[in-house]
Amino acid sequence: MINKRKQRRSNIAIIIPATNEEFVIEATLTALLVYMSRKDVYVVVNNRSKDRTYKIAKKLLSAKNVINLGKVGGKATALNTGIKKFKLTKKYDYIMPVDADTVPAASFYDNIMEIFYQDKKNRISAVIGKVVGKNSSWITAYRLWEYELSQAIYKSAQNILGTIAVCPGCATVYRSRVFSNSFFSKDTVTEDMDLTFEIHRKKLGLIKYCPSATVATQDPGTLKDFVKQIDKWYKGFWQCVLKHNVPWGGQKFDLEIALLATEGVFNGLLVISLFFLSPLILLHNYRFLIYPLLFDFWLFFMPSLIYVMVKFKEVTLVAYIPLFYFMRVLTGLVFIRSFLKVMMGISKSGEWNRTRRWQLSTERKLWLSPSLD
Repeated sequence: MINKRKQRRSNIAIIIPATNEEFVIEATLTALLVYMSRKDVYVVVNNRSKDRTYKIAKKLLSAKNVINLGKVGGKATALNTGIKKFKLTKKYDYIMPVDADTVPAASFYDNIMEIFYQDKKNRISAVIGKVVGKNSSWITAYRLWEYELSQAIYKSAQNILGTIAVCPGCATVYRSRVFSNSFFSKDTVTEDMDLTFEIHRKKLGLIKYCPSATVATQDPGTLKDFVKQIDKWYKGFWQCVLKHNVPWGGQKFDLEIALLATEGVFNGLLVISLFFLSPLILLHNYRFLIYPLLFDFWLFFMPSLIYVMVKFKEVTLVAYIPLFYFMRVLTGLVFIRSFLKVMMGISKSGEWNRTRRWQLSTERKLWLSPSLD
């Protein structure tokens, strides 16, 4: 059994894009090398890295498995360059991008590969794991609750329906053939979601969810960083909606994305309405405000919070209830702001003007060109 597991892992290439990650990349690489061979782990140090990231990676890995791009591109460029430079699609059956601050659990690869190996007809193109945060502050406590709720409900339902909306950049193993037909695009700010949409559009295969395969990732430590992160995610979501012509693609996936978008916009508008109208509501008939809040608190919020508290043995979460409501309001407002920025064109000049819809770009033609293999 042990030899079989090692053989399965040897078919996986780990590729890590890194920029100024000297404080976390050593821990990530050390954890990976416990159950992965040094020859199968690759690091691409991209632009703006001015610390010891490159030296640390070379020290822990073979020097030929680490490249420095200097001042070329960002994360998408680093991944694309690494996959082509190291010829990963020719050497490996599976490829997993890993963020420099992410540590997969010891059983992650075995659980993921079990799903691939049960797929006798090779219909699965990617398997995603479960992202787990750490409760170290009120912000990360909220993220712990949010992760568990979204993955237990939304991700599990999408897995059954075959409509998974995003392959997380820190928790996805792809069949190599995906990168023989596509690549990480720079058209949007969420390259992992963009690639997920493209897998659906090009019908490259099924995407499955494996909740028993977990990764621990670093969450924002400050409110400013949290807002910056979710603003990027939501902005990238709307960019992908435009680029891939959702909901007009005629796939089940379109319906799922349309429902998610509608729910997000509705919640955001509801938050804004309650914020501005609450003084009038309280003045005329407070029940119109109190009853919905009580309904949400006792039938949704508390049951879900208790579930997370029991599962992770984090009883301290109850102390953050007021802050959790604040975070829910905040995320709703950020979602609406990102909608206005991207969908309505209310944006800073040049912030995002490269939507290319579904036609092949020059970059895609270059990526698929046999001469570059």
